[in-house]
Amino acid sequence: MRKAQMSEFLGIMMMVIVIVLFVVFNKLSMTSAQVQKAEEMGSDFENKNMWQGTNVLMMAKVDGMHMSELIGIMVCHNNDVLSLSENQKINISKLIIITLDDYYGESRWSLEMHESDNIGCISSQGYSIDERCSLPEYNDVKSFNFLFPLTCEINYGEGVIYVWK
Repeated sequence: MRKAQMSEFLGIMMMVIVIVLFVVFNKLSMTSAQVQKAEEMGSDFENKNMWQGTNVLMMAKVDGMHMSELIGIMVCHNNDVLSLSENQKINISKLIIITLDDYYGESRWSLEMHESDNIGCISSQGYSIDERCSLPEYNDVKSFNFLFPLTCEINYGEGVIYVWK
């Protein structure tokens, strides 16, 4: 009788161990799926946040003018210095570089501007006319499009901000 009870006890113990292991592995797989879903949601949130941040930046006012208007003036006149008066000049490209460096991080972005025949690029390194922005090939690059008003004609230009990690 003692042997039968012992083997019955061992059988029950093995069954309990199998059930516990099954529950543990099941919970682990559910947890990893939840972590993956949370990472995807975080990435989506970051993209939406960056896109909305870009729109807000373009509407920010500097000396009474929206950032998008300043970009339009720079593209139309192929000049990054705006003279408001004899004593007051705005270096538009420098202003944009400071603003976007603060928002996206230094050397983590470039801004490309298109207007019919004109194209320009601003990055942390400076401003260039008639040149497309060069992007890093090894990073995940995200782009955010926006429109800016042109002062030289009744039209809009298109801008793209490229952001990478």
